[in-house]
Amino acid sequence: MLLLALTVPPPPPEEVCASPIGRALVRILLASVGALPAGTRDALARTVGRVIYALGIRRQLTLEQLGWAFPGWSAEERRRVARRTYAHMATAALDAALSQKVSADALAAAVLREESLAIERALARGKGVLLASAHFGNWELLGEGLARQGVPLHAVVRPLKGAFNAEVVAGRVRAGMRLISPRNALRGALAELRRNQAVAVLFDQAIGGKHALFVPFFGRPAATTPLLSMAAMLSGAPVLVVLARRVGEALHVQVEGPFPVPSTGDRQRDLWTHTATLTEVLERQIRAAPDQWLWLHRRWKLPAPPAETLRLELLALAADDEHVRRLLAADGRLFDGYAPEMEAVHRRNGARLAELVEAHGWPGRSLAGEDGAEAAWRIVQHAIGEPALQRRCLPLLEAAAAAGEVPALQPAMLADRIRYFEGRPQRYGTTVGWDADGRLSPGPLEAPEDVDVRRAALGLPPLAAFLEPTSEADTGDLPVRRPADPAKHHADFEAWAHRVGWRM
Repeated sequence: MLLLALTVPPPPPEEVCASPIGRALVRILLASVGALPAGTRDALARTVGRVIYALGIRRQLTLEQLGWAFPGWSAEERRRVARRTYAHMATAALDAALSQKVSADALAAAVLREESLAIERALARGKGVLLASAHFGNWELLGEGLARQGVPLHAVVRPLKGAFNAEVVAGRVRAGMRLISPRNALRGALAELRRNQAVAVLFDQAIGGKHALFVPFFGRPAATTPLLSMAAMLSGAPVLVVLARRVGEALHVQVEGPFPVPSTGDRQRDLWTHTATLTEVLERQIRAAPDQWLWLHRRWKLPAPPAETLRLELLALAADDEHVRRLLAADGRLFDGYAPEMEAVHRRNGARLAELVEAHGWPGRSLAGEDGAEAAWRIVQHAIGEPALQRRCLPLLEAAAAAGEVPALQPAMLADRIRYFEGRPQRYGTTVGWDADGRLSPGPLEAPEDVDVRRAALGLPPLAAFLEPTSEADTGDLPVRRPADPAKHHADFEAWAHRVGWRM
C-alpha cells in the first residue's frame, strides 16, 4: 500500500486557534474589566502578576537570569525586580487585550507624532523600513499606535493559540496592522519592503535553526533571528530600533538608527555584526528599565554550535564588560574608583574564564579564533579583583605566546598589571593610575632608561607620549578623567589592593 504524507500548512497569523465558547467568555471578562476605572484595572493586573510570581511560574528561571545579567545585585534586589517584571507583564497583556478600547487621542499621546515622522522619513527613501522591536515596555500598544497613525505596518509574528491571544490578534488587525507568518518570513518581508511598507520584527526571542546567529546579550551568546539583517542586506532598507518604555502612566517611544549593515565582503560576519549591534541597543534600553523586559522567557535556552561555543561565549563575556564600562563612563562613574557594577561583572567573568581554562587550557587562536583569544585576554586583564586568577593565567598566556597562539603583547601587559598591583616595578609601563599628586603614572619601572626600547619591541609608542601632562589621557576611545581628590583616590586604591590580596 502506498501512503502519502500530507503537510498541512499552519494557519495564517491572523487566525488564532480558539474555541467559540472560550472567546465568548474572554470577551465577557474583558468587557467587565474594561469597564473598570483605569487605576483599578492597573491595580488588578499588577495583583494578577504578583499572584503568578507567588505561584512560582518560571520564577526560578527569572531570578537566575537576572542574577547573571546583573551580578552586582543582591538576592533581594533580584526578587524585587522580578516581582515588578511579573506585574508589568500582566499589565502589558491586559493593555494589549483592551487596546481596541484605547481612544485615538490616547494612543496619539502615547506614540508621539515625532516618532512616527522618523519612520516616515525612512520610508521617504522608497525602500521600505525595518523596525527592530522587542518584548519590552508595551510592544502591542506601540504597534497599534503606529498603525493608527498611518504607518503602513506589517509585523512578523508567530501563530498564537487560545482565546485571550485571539483578542490580542484581533486588536492588531483592527488597528490596521498586517501580519506576516514566520514561515517564509524573509520572502514576505522583502515583498512588503518592495512596496515601501514598514516591517516590524520582535527580535528578542530564542530562534533555532541553521540560520540563527548567536550574538552577545547580557554576557551570553543568544540565538537570534537574522531576519532583520538579511532583509536589510538584500533590500537596502534602513533599520530602526523602536521601543516603547512605560514611564508611570505614559508610554515613552524611542527610535534609534538607522543602523546600516556592514559591507566587508564577509557576508556571515556582516550579518552577525549587524544583529549584535541591534541587540546591544536593546540591552542598553533594558538596563535602563530592567523590570520591563520579558525575563520569564528562556532567552538562552539554545546552545551555540559546538565548534563555536568557546569563541562565542568569550566574545559575549567581553562584550558585557564593554557595555557596562561605557554606561559607567556615560554617567561619570567609571573613573571615580572601582564601581561596584564593574567589579561584579569582572568577578563573574573571571570566574567563568577560570572554568573555561580548566576545561580547555588557555583559549588561543587555534581554540577560540583571533577575536575569541583577544576576548579571553581582555577578561583576565580586567579581572583585577582576582589576584590568584591573574597569577595563574600569566604562565599559560606566556606559553601561548611562545607557541604563536597569542601576541607577545598580551602576556607582557598582564605581567605589568600584576607587578603594578603588587607594587613592583613594571617592565613596559602599560598599566597606569593616578598618584597622590594627581599625575597619571605607571609607578616604578624596571631599568627605566630602557623602557622605550622594550616598548618598541612590542609595537608600543614611547612612554612619554602616553603620559603627557594633561588632566585627561586617552585609553581606547574613552577619556580618563582626573579624580576630584587624587590623594583620597590613591589611598582608596592602596586599601583596595590590600583588601583583595595584591599587597600583604
